[in-house]
Order: sequence, then C-alpha cells, then structure tokens
Amino acid sequence: MGTLYECLKEAKLERYYPSFRSHGINRSEALTRLSVNDCHAFGITSQEDKKRLLELISIVKAVHNTERDNILSEPGLGSRGSQNVKGKSPRKRNRSPTPSQLEVR
Repeated sequence: MGTLYECLKEAKLERYYPSFRSHGINRSEALTRLSVNDCHAFGITSQEDKKRLLELISIVKAVHNTERDNILSEPGLGSRGSQNVKGKSPRKRNRSPTPSQLEVR
C-alpha cells in the first residue's frame, strides 16, 4: 500500500491531503476508519469527490485485509501465534535435567 499522498493522488483527491494531515490521518491505512459522514470535516463537498473517497476507502480496506490474511496464513502464525504444532512454545526453557538424564551410560 502506498503512502497517504500517493493513494489520494491516485484517486484524484490529493488537494485534500493537507486537510487529512491536519485531522491526524497520516497513513493510508487510517482511511479505513472513515465513512461518508467524515467528508464534510475534510472539506469534501463534491459528490464526485465523496464517491472517489468511498472507493478509495474500499480499496484500502481490501488491500489491508488481504495483507493481514497473508500474514496470518504464513507458517507458524495465525490463531496459534508463535506456538509449534504440539502447542508448546518453541522457546527453550531453562530446566534442570531429570535424574534419568544424569545417569551415566
């Protein structure tokens, strides 16, 4: 996903970039929190520009969800986090040896 400015420019909304920045929208991913009700706060009054913003929000959401799904589908990640197949942490634990491990063979 590109920068906020690149996304706005691609959607022909770059003239609103300073307004987005002044309202704390600094990354393209932050657009996913917006709706048509927020347009007025950014000075977007044109129906065409509102439509462009909504399309951009949809695209950013789709890309963001796809990236999240790809990350979660990588081996070792997902609902089990960083646990291995047996459900045990892959970290080595600092444990004392058992008596059977101390026997000399």
